[in-house]
Amino acid sequence: MLSVASPPTAARNEARADPLSRTRLLVVDDHAAVRAGLRERLADGAEFEVVAAVASAEAGVEIAERQRIDVAVVDYPLSGRNGLWLSRKLKRLPHPPAALIYSAYTDGVLAAAAVVAEAIVSKGRVGADLCHAIRGVAAGQRDLPPLPPGCPRASAGSSTNGNS
Repeated sequence: MLSVASPPTAARNEARADPLSRTRLLVVDDHAAVRAGLRERLADGAEFEVVAAVASAEAGVEIAERQRIDVAVVDYPLSGRNGLWLSRKLKRLPHPPAALIYSAYTDGVLAAAAVVAEAIVSKGRVGADLCHAIRGVAAGQRDLPPLPPGCPRASAGSSTNGNS
């Protein structure tokens, strides 16, 4: 995984200025069992607060427009709009959260398109690995898989499913 520092937004810096504050999470996955499992696992300790767990990209945007979110944990394939569409929409908010794509689809092609996300984490990585990745993006780091040879990263304005 490529791990590079990028400055977190001012809103995230302000929100995280208090070392006792919990990282506020939005979970977006179209499988109810995955949402429930992530909510349970991530809310297990004092470090994270799951603000909402929703099934669609559109519902994720609605939540993020109304509440402060530090990190959005987003599945790539969703019914309707996909996780990259959601990540682009979140980046346009006045106080955008970090976007972590949490998906079974973590190959280099997805990495090429995911310039709107701070991290891509395989659903095969659970528990401490996922929590570590969330901590990293909340602190302004990027965690993206390496690209296959000759595959350039897509531009932030690219559409991967025709649903800009």
